[in-house]
Amino acid sequence: MNQRRKEIINALDHVVMLGFAGLFFLSPFVDRMFFGVEQGRAPAFILGLSLISLGGKVWRGEKDFLQKPLDYLVLAFFVLYGAAVFWAADTTLAREEAGKAFSYFLVYWLTYQLAQKGKGVSLVLNAIYFSGVAVALTGMAGAAGLVPLEGGFVNERISSTFGYPNALAAFLGTLVILGIYLFEDGGPAAGFVGWRWLCYFYVAGNYVLMTVFFASGSRGAFLLLPAVAFLFFLGLPGGRGLAGAGHFVVVLLAALAANYRIMAYFRASDLSSLALWLGFGLVCALLGQAVLQAASRWGKKGKYVYPVFFFIFALVVGYGGLQVKNYPVPVKVIPEHIVARMQKIDLDQSSVQARFTLWKDALRIVRDHPVLGLGGGAFEVIYPAYKENPSIRGQVHNHYLKVWTETGSVGLAIFGGIWLLYFYLVCRIYGQKQEGEKRALVWALFCASVMLGSHGAIDYDLSFQALSMVLFCFFGMVRGMAPLTVRI
Repeated sequence: MNQRRKEIINALDHVVMLGFAGLFFLSPFVDRMFFGVEQGRAPAFILGLSLISLGGKVWRGEKDFLQKPLDYLVLAFFVLYGAAVFWAADTTLAREEAGKAFSYFLVYWLTYQLAQKGKGVSLVLNAIYFSGVAVALTGMAGAAGLVPLEGGFVNERISSTFGYPNALAAFLGTLVILGIYLFEDGGPAAGFVGWRWLCYFYVAGNYVLMTVFFASGSRGAFLLLPAVAFLFFLGLPGGRGLAGAGHFVVVLLAALAANYRIMAYFRASDLSSLALWLGFGLVCALLGQAVLQAASRWGKKGKYVYPVFFFIFALVVGYGGLQVKNYPVPVKVIPEHIVARMQKIDLDQSSVQARFTLWKDALRIVRDHPVLGLGGGAFEVIYPAYKENPSIRGQVHNHYLKVWTETGSVGLAIFGGIWLLYFYLVCRIYGQKQEGEKRALVWALFCASVMLGSHGAIDYDLSFQALSMVLFCFFGMVRGMAPLTVRI
């Protein structure tokens, strides 16, 4: 291959990387609750990037377009959704779902191509991460009345650009896990001496993510994030788990401190007080993390580190105590709106019972159409004929049941197979003790996937194209990092 051709192929690779990163950064800003026309543009844009990447592969003489069973399962998932248009309950909705499944396949394929070459992984992950930070900031701006954001702040719950607070919480919780890894890894500045301070942008970003995560009021996400974070810290290789947990606690406390007042300031449109209070929380997060890092670095040599840390801790606790001294006991520990949401976690609660009813109705649809389902959007169309309770309406609130009603047992088996092979690849890469950095990244991607996938079992956030694209991006990244000797 001559030098000129190499330069052209390299330029094409950079076009794909930048376009792909831009896609992930912008997708949450056009993905609304009930799916606007903007979603139809995503498959076309991703197809264009895929054709550029495919052209580069052909020019290099590469023929490994699909190699492993996981690749074929993801392709089969799209093919089944596409074929289901011919027997769908509603062909328009089925075509929309097939278009989204096509996007997921292309995202998976493009991501594993980039990861296999070792190109663009950091860029894409940072694009996803800072997109979440931008979405969180947009949500706060909408709640404060700074930007028009229809459905972005309802009943003192931030929904931001998604228009649905639970989907926002699942997205932000996923990115908190990713953000902790990026902070521990050092981000783009990791290899530059003297530039390590840039990782504090991740401290600020994680503080923003966590603050809006709590302001979303998603009870399911409140329960899932601590469990997934514990799993993440437990499995982080190289002794990073304790440092990651310390960072998580610092950001968590700062975000809780911010949530004590922000709802009142949102209601009053008191922008100056809101900015000061959020700034106070940010300073606490940055100082707390700086002290933790200093303590870790200096150990016993830094005799002033622990006194300074406890001074800052006492200052924060003391100031917080003065602010909440007249509050009820639970609210002295956790902000009132979070306490109110947590107190409603009950299996007998109406929204939980409504989910159980929806799930039973979905299973009745599956019983009548068990093999291939009724095509994309099936539940939405056929559900009225299966309603057990006429007063309950809406989405199925379980992505796996949604897939089951739309593509039958065949589709559910394919989707389950994707998860199983993904888990197998994670285990194979994680088991390579000599690959320390790769193991940490794969573990972070897996735990972030668990956050998205487990929340998808109790809600319909994976119906949002932006969120499912992130999930399939994680699948593709792990696939691209798998050793060539692994057949799956």
